[in-house]
Amino acid sequence: MPSIKRHKLDHSVYYSLNSHSARMTERSDCAVIAATALSEKPYAEVHAMFASLGRKSQTGTNWGVMAKAFTLLGLKLIHVEREHFLGRYPKAHRCLRNVTTHHPDRFKKVWADGNAYLFDTGRHVLAVKNGVNMDWTRGTATRVKRIYRVEPII
Repeated sequence: MPSIKRHKLDHSVYYSLNSHSARMTERSDCAVIAATALSEKPYAEVHAMFASLGRKSQTGTNWGVMAKAFTLLGLKLIHVEREHFLGRYPKAHRCLRNVTTHHPDRFKKVWADGNAYLFDTGRHVLAVKNGVNMDWTRGTATRVKRIYRVEPII
């Protein structure tokens, strides 16, 4: 398998959101950061919403709280099977069994479809918008367990 191109990755969106997190002495707030990136609302507003739903400061967020928060933000999560993407990869890569966090950069034509996605790695969630991983995991090969397309509630 060819090696991953090691080019300078732009993590500016994540680090901008993470700076808000640091100012609030927050950690383990990947769900808040992902929801902020996907909703384009201010970090403090999204953080307060998660707290009002029961998220404790400096701890991870359970899926019940996340689902309610996305609904309140006017967004719905639609599960997408990984095969939907794997089948659209170039021929030599269609045999892959998993999606990883570097695939949006590696297979730009497949992921730059104008949609927003929430990736769940099992212990971390992250936002991908129009083929750009908006998280510190960009450029890493962290396996994605679940993929959700994020759409506005109409």
